[in-house]
Amino acid sequence: MTYSIMGDLNWNNESMDFPYRFWGQEADPWLPELSFMAMEAEPQLQSLAVDSAVERAKPWVLDHLRRRSHPSSPRPREEEKSWYSSPPRLQMYDKEVLNVLLNVARRHLGPTFELFARYEAQNDSESELCLAMAAIGALYLGVECGTTLSKALYNDARRLHFQRFHSSNLQPSFATASATLETFILLSIYGICSGDKRSYEFVEAFHSSMLQALKHYGLLIPADPDAVILRDVRETSEAMELIECYHALILQRPPCATPPQLRSMASLEQNQAAPNPGLPGHAQGLHTSIAGLSTFAWAASCQGEELSCSRQLWRSEFVELAMERWMDERELPLSGSDLPTILIYHLMHLRLKVNLDFLQKSAREFTTPRSQTSSSHDVLENYVRERPFAIAMWHARAMLSMVQASLGVPSNATTPSTPSKRMSEPPHLPYCIYFSTMILWYGEFAKSGYRSLARDACIKQGVRLLGGLKIRVARVFIVALRELLPDE
Repeated sequence: MTYSIMGDLNWNNESMDFPYRFWGQEADPWLPELSFMAMEAEPQLQSLAVDSAVERAKPWVLDHLRRRSHPSSPRPREEEKSWYSSPPRLQMYDKEVLNVLLNVARRHLGPTFELFARYEAQNDSESELCLAMAAIGALYLGVECGTTLSKALYNDARRLHFQRFHSSNLQPSFATASATLETFILLSIYGICSGDKRSYEFVEAFHSSMLQALKHYGLLIPADPDAVILRDVRETSEAMELIECYHALILQRPPCATPPQLRSMASLEQNQAAPNPGLPGHAQGLHTSIAGLSTFAWAASCQGEELSCSRQLWRSEFVELAMERWMDERELPLSGSDLPTILIYHLMHLRLKVNLDFLQKSAREFTTPRSQTSSSHDVLENYVRERPFAIAMWHARAMLSMVQASLGVPSNATTPSTPSKRMSEPPHLPYCIYFSTMILWYGEFAKSGYRSLARDACIKQGVRLLGGLKIRVARVFIVALRELLPDE
């Protein structure tokens, strides 16, 4: 039996699409107008500009929601139905709000997904791609209205995307295939970050369609690509490797796109970089060289209810050796820009050492001592005392220490927080905090038993770190962790 890592969490599970629309003053073609965001400034100034723009955007979003929630005059029911069934259009949304959301998404996704670091919406940009990226930006607003806005953007992007994807009139071209695959990637990222169970399950449901789009994209790569296309191919292959990494490490599903399949596309740049001095000399980015190992990490990790990898056909020691060789090649000291990659490295170690799905499933019953002889309690009590679990605890502490230093969050509630510039939040960051907190909470049992201040402190630390994030799914994990605290 395969558990879903999110199966028992209290998701924001909305089964109905959100019909909100955010109208601009006029329905003219949407223009990027990104100059006021100062996106070419220094990183710290750029971060401050985006944060300032987000604060300015919140009243706009609230005003749009208020206008939609409280119409000036009642409308006939027939008109409502007609309006709900109207196809989504990019012009329905306020372009100033979209500008802010696109920049927020670019800031948070850029360090992890280089493919979206330079994204700029143009007049000829596909609406679904723009809406999907704006939906991710809305997840980082950190306010409830941002959740409503993100769902509206996501649902419209999804409808437009699949209408185009399944259209028989679509003219095959590399640009169209590239936009289609990028939209698939963004929709997957949204599902992982949204905290919405329905969107989360869509990630797996649409995965085969994304792989079909990947195959179509590979067939349309020009025979003699220029520098721009080569860069697009490399960044797209890196992004797909990261999505496959999420599929294996977060969704705990077998990866479907193998590293050789992805690297065969990225190798185009490596093969043609020599006569083109303007191109980078490497085909693999920093993230993908470790993300590509997720295929082997999944095959060697614990499956179902197994708590040991000893019976797996693949040997985890070989995967760990490859990961350590990758780490040895890193330049020390590590910088803040390395955080997304190092988190993947530690998360992969957790997957190799412990069965995170089974631990999450058993967490509630492990909050109190067994009332009678329980085989599951006995197994878990012995499991947390074994050496693999101790190694997992080391990686969990390393992750939490890195995140704590990056966020400037104190180690306890009484210590004042240290000022820190706003960091980007990679999509896998809240999952790393949640899994690490769970590991340390289990591990404290071996030292202090079921009920102790040390176990409670582990949960409270995880809640503080998750509370320092703006991304929506962090709220789901906060609720899940608080359920492990004793009733006060």
